[in-house]
Amino acid sequence: VVESQIRAVVIADNYWVRANYPDAVAGAGRGAGRNGGRERAIALSAKRGRANADGRGKRAAGVRELRRNGVAAREGIARHREADGAR
Repeated sequence: VVESQIRAVVIADNYWVRANYPDAVAGAGRGAGRNGGRERAIALSAKRGRANADGRGKRAAGVRELRRNGVAAREGIARHREADGAR
């Protein structure tokens, strides 16, 4: 197998992840490689599926709630970001 073939597959894979799980690319976490990863993506989508059972994402709801609270919002959103590993 030629290196360029491997690279082509990896690039295609990254596009697949980006297309299907955009939030996985944003919050891949530490040591997850440049573009997040398929496992992380699938885990996230499963989580999102559960969260959306009641019609909205848990984090989206949480951040909306924090934003209403003004000053505490910045700390809260930072905490969310840290929990996601997007430092």
